[in-house]
Amino acid sequence: MVYEANARIIDPIYGSVGTIFQLQNQVNELQAQLAKAKAEIFNMNCQLEAMVSTEMCRSSQTISQQIYDEIKHDSSESSSPFVYLDNDQDSSWDIIWA
Repeated sequence: MVYEANARIIDPIYGSVGTIFQLQNQVNELQAQLAKAKAEIFNMNCQLEAMVSTEMCRSSQTISQQIYDEIKHDSSESSSPFVYLDNDQDSSWDIIWA
């Protein structure tokens, strides 16, 4: 009752109801700002994930191309599809399918 009496002195028409109404409006505005900030964070995270996955895809393609180039380079140096290993126990050569 004391609060309402003091509120009526400040605002004789609405009293504490006017203060409650102002506070409710502030809460609604802050909730809207919070929702907007959360949506912006979500959008930024989506953009970041898209950039990371694109970069990972590019790096994967680059690595695959490098491996392919190394294999192609190695195969062009030897004309035979066989690899010869020196066997220390036996003086003969072993042929292993590459």
